[in-house]
Amino acid sequence: MEQLLTFLAQEITGASSINVTKEERDGMFIYTITLPKEFVGQLIGKDGRVVSSIRTLAAVRAAKENMRVGIEVKEEEAS
Repeated sequence: MEQLLTFLAQEITGASSINVTKEERDGMFIYTITLPKEFVGQLIGKDGRVVSSIRTLAAVRAAKENMRVGIEVKEEEAS
């Protein structure tokens, strides 16, 4: 799943520094996509349509593996 989300985020935004992490909460896997601030808007899309589509694709993949997933988008921390 991490590879799928990384691929989608890179292809949509063109950003190379994308990090996807996985965390388990209440029997559900939460994937957090972290990317530079200037690309967050591209990944979310107008009215959240792009990230909604990513969530749909992840849900389909998760259903095949009998698991539940959630997707969060986060901007990189400034160093």
